Order: sequence, then structure tokens, then C-alpha cells
Amino acid sequence: MKLIDRKTGKEVEVGDNITRKNYKGFKTTYEVLEILSPTTLRVRKLDQGDRWVYLCMPIASLQIDNVLL
Repeated sequence: MKLIDRKTGKEVEVGDNITRKNYKGFKTTYEVLEILSPTTLRVRKLDQGDRWVYLCMPIASLQIDNVLL
């Protein structure tokens, strides 16, 4: 299993930072903490006020594709 970032085309691994714009256009940074399943990641999001929020997110919402080898 390989996770590929749709925007950059690079492989996503545990510990990588991903920057995405939310629906209002503000940039948000996510750090990949763990790959829970082929469709779910555990991430922490840098929130306004420099706080970390821990989330379990589908890979599709972070614009990441799962490529089976």
C-alpha cells in the first residue's frame, strides 16, 4: 500500500506535513501520525492559536490517493 498526494505527486509517509486550504481559503497544516487503515489516517491539525487538534480522517478528505502495489 502506498499513499500518494494528489497535489504534489509525492509519497505520503508517517511524520509528513501536508498543507491544505479549507473551505474558507485558509491554509491548514496536517501532520500524519499513523496510517490506521487503507482509507483512514490519524493526523494532528495545527489550529488557529497554534494548538494541535488530533483527528482521524479519511484519506480522500486530505486529497490523498491509495495506490495498491
